Amino acid sequence: MVTRPIITLTTDYGTSDHLVGTLKGVILKINPDVNIVDITHDVTPYFVAPDNGVLSLVYEREESILVRHANVEHYYLQPVSKTFHGRDVFAPIAAWLAKGSQAASMGDEITDYKKFAMPRPKAAEGKSKGVVLRVDSFGNLITNFRAEDLPTTAIESGCVQLQIGTQAVSRLVDTFAKGNPGEVFAYIGSNGFVEIGVNRGSASKALNVGRGSAVLLANG
Repeated sequence: MVTRPIITLTTDYGTSDHLVGTLKGVILKINPDVNIVDITHDVTPYFVAPDNGVLSLVYEREESILVRHANVEHYYLQPVSKTFHGRDVFAPIAAWLAKGSQAASMGDEITDYKKFAMPRPKAAEGKSKGVVLRVDSFGNLITNFRAEDLPTTAIESGCVQLQIGTQAVSRLVDTFAKGNPGEVFAYIGSNGFVEIGVNRGSASKALNVGRGSAVLLANG
């Protein structure tokens, strides 16, 4: 008798939407004979970062969030240097959290954390003007347009009218595989923002654009 393999799932996805089901669907499509065991889908996610606005996108996206000032030095690596807090503060805090330490013991809850307003697209003569928020490690351009900013017809037809630099972008694809090699196209990234990429290439290098570059979207 062949023993059926077991895959356990431990996530922070919750069970109120499709995410866990999607994971299971992918697993079972590859191996229908596997046993899937749900450990928990309510793991509390933690972000360890300086209070300088770097988590502004997280604050904007999450409906419910609790922020603590991790100022209990017992959890720091001593002595704490003035120039390497990544090693002496952030890394130890993350390790203690992963080990099971309670976040409440690491510092008081705060509400005056730094949060920067994300730039929103602005209407301009029948178009919306956005911007490249950042360039990821693959050269993909993450814009400040969200999926809901696109015309309904774009989602349905896969056709979009974007302009970045001198490049017109007319295709909206689901995956990189649907883009032709070297083709510039748009897609919805995992964070819900419209991104511009190049199949098997860097959009940033191909278009010679980067963070702060203007992006135009035709409204219709």
